Amino acid sequence: MAALATLLGAVGLKLPDPWTFGLVAGALACGISALPSAKARPGLRPLHVLLTVHFSVLSRVFFRADDLTLARAMARKVIEWDGLGVRDRLFEIQGLRTWLKQFPALAWAEPLAGYGILILLVGGFALHYVPQSALATIRDRLLPKVPAVVIGMSFAVLLGVTSLLLSGPRANIYFAF
Repeated sequence: MAALATLLGAVGLKLPDPWTFGLVAGALACGISALPSAKARPGLRPLHVLLTVHFSVLSRVFFRADDLTLARAMARKVIEWDGLGVRDRLFEIQGLRTWLKQFPALAWAEPLAGYGILILLVGGFALHYVPQSALATIRDRLLPKVPAVVIGMSFAVLLGVTSLLLSGPRANIYFAF
């Protein structure tokens, strides 16, 4: 496994130090394969979710890139730490701040506009840890009591945020087909 990862680092990603990449990737692969299933040990479920999310995000680099050279450069940026930390406006939903300025009643939410994507990511990730029984309770007991107007407004806000997300520099690849 480590040899295959070293070859990927040297040839595929053209890393300056493919041996370290290969050893780390090989050790991770061996560690992941040795993990017991989440059904056998429910306490390991967060680790399984974390690994799945990271694998999924890294694999989407190849969908986002226009060609293999760009995918290679993007993958290198993901795995190489440059020490600069989080960039300005990294979590900002483009256009959300401008849209919120049109509605004075929503002025309180403008500072949150810079963290819109982070809020969505953390909320979606946290949803994985909500027990199925709690979700079933919400669906069966609480949702029928919510007025239709509130549900309609929620869908309208969701549609608005989705349209803002899709108006960014490049829409999701699945909309191109």
